[in-house]
Amino acid sequence: GQAVHVVDPFAVNGDGGAAFNVLDRLDVWNPDCVSESAILADALVISESKGDGVHFDESAKNFLQGLMLHVAGLDDVERRNLGELRRLLTAGEAEFFDLLGMMAADETAAFGIPARAANTLMGMADKERGSVLSTARRNTAFLDDPRIAAALSRSGFDLSEIKATAMTVYLVMPANRIGPNARFLRLFISSVIAAITSSNVQPAHRVAFLLDEFGQLGYMKQIEDAVSLLRGYGLAFWVFIQDLSQLKGTYPKWQTFLANSAKSFYGTDDYDTAKYISDSLGKATIEFETENTGRNSGTGISGGGGSMNSGKSKGTSQQFAGRELLTPDEVMRLGPEKPIVLVKGEYPYLLDRLNYLADPEYAGRFDANPYHS
Repeated sequence: GQAVHVVDPFAVNGDGGAAFNVLDRLDVWNPDCVSESAILADALVISESKGDGVHFDESAKNFLQGLMLHVAGLDDVERRNLGELRRLLTAGEAEFFDLLGMMAADETAAFGIPARAANTLMGMADKERGSVLSTARRNTAFLDDPRIAAALSRSGFDLSEIKATAMTVYLVMPANRIGPNARFLRLFISSVIAAITSSNVQPAHRVAFLLDEFGQLGYMKQIEDAVSLLRGYGLAFWVFIQDLSQLKGTYPKWQTFLANSAKSFYGTDDYDTAKYISDSLGKATIEFETENTGRNSGTGISGGGGSMNSGKSKGTSQQFAGRELLTPDEVMRLGPEKPIVLVKGEYPYLLDRLNYLADPEYAGRFDANPYHS
């Protein structure tokens, strides 16, 4: 059987379900904690800045990395979570500067990362330090929701076992909560990728990673790299986006996703996406027949007299021409029930989309959708 864990902080299914503490993977005595904490800090800070803002984003990441490792090494196990990180980050001025002094004093803890983070922050001018802290606090504000903090406070399952055992993890997030809690989802994704890449186990089946509303997560370098590199680790991504413009706007190397994936398109309303599909389908050769009709006449002299003759000719010819297999407007007219599937090295597929609600094979195998009557 399958071990099934449902992380459901907003109790869509009736209760909060399982929880996962991303700091549990940070062993402050293991050098891997340096890179893993940097990955988590990158997941926390969604960088949308340009110019000077990039400096504050990167400085906030560096400080959050150090603070994470400090929290992960606390003697009190119950405090080793992101809720405590948020509490320390928003503490009063006196307590906060005491914290910085404590972190800076121990240059050996967690390979010196917390000490360097604290010293760097204390060495900044007041205005610069204020901007860095403002960035760090803004990107951790989602932790003020007690339901999110609770879902990150402990671990009900071990992510490192996801390749070695039959395990399914569902992370349930209502659509209207995804935007404000994108960082929560990013933390989970980063933790799963880190767990999979750190394991040498070769799974019997690849771990399937389904990411709905992918465009709302923001840019994640881990995923950009994973699309082309993690196949060898036994991981397969299945991401869902609204249209190609959403992917292009988030990932500068958006073509990497398309080049390394089988693609399914349905219900396309965006012209640029439809144009991409049309171009990918290529051209078909069509045969058509043309009919030519001609008339000729002439005058001749014979035996001193004149004569006139006329004639009519008719013929047909076969013609060949290339045209798009489907034009962009034809793609957009297909509707959601006719998906186009593109698989590398194969002819394109035009399929019928099944509806599990009406398919007899799935009768009795699903619960009612709480968002649809």
